[in-house]
Amino acid sequence: MSTGNTTKVEAVTYRLSELDKLRDRINELRFAAETREYETALKAYNRRRRGRKEIQQKDKGTGFEIKRMGRTEFVQRPSKPNRILWHWAFSLGRGYKSDECGLLAHGGRHNRPISEKRVREYIDTMCRCQWQDNLIDPIAVTPNGEVINGQHRLAAMHMLGGLVHKPKLDKDWQFLVLFGVPADQVTLSDLSRRSAKDFTVIAGKAVAA
Repeated sequence: MSTGNTTKVEAVTYRLSELDKLRDRINELRFAAETREYETALKAYNRRRRGRKEIQQKDKGTGFEIKRMGRTEFVQRPSKPNRILWHWAFSLGRGYKSDECGLLAHGGRHNRPISEKRVREYIDTMCRCQWQDNLIDPIAVTPNGEVINGQHRLAAMHMLGGLVHKPKLDKDWQFLVLFGVPADQVTLSDLSRRSAKDFTVIAGKAVAA
């Protein structure tokens, strides 16, 4: 499957019981992308350092100092990435929240913040065995492992698996996932649910990235 001459999109179907496989693949894509970004940033850091001695600062970590406009400036060494944990916290009576370092935290780089209300609605529907996944609106993941569509489904799937008193489900629903989707496709997906405010938030992330 392809969206153009150079972009290859792969369609894979996962069952609810195969969530571990799905999140591991997303994690690998994200880790590989962050490793590439780190290597690029490290090269730029070393070019700027030009043999200057690295020092340690208590609050800023490892780096070097340069004189600029009569002032001393500290340049911090890029941090080597770690594998990102897929983590959602559950607090009884307080709902759901994404962790700062989670794969779905704050909607990632190309998505809106996650709605706790919608996650609860999805979980309730799944617990009643009334869920029907819309295969013409698949979960979409960029080549860098960013989820640009379907983050509420993923959050609900993960939370459902993490509940202490898990409901007995009679169905093992399938979810269609597209890998390799260009990040700019986020402006075309799920238009019925995304508000003007959501698109403003997404656009702001794109500028900051």
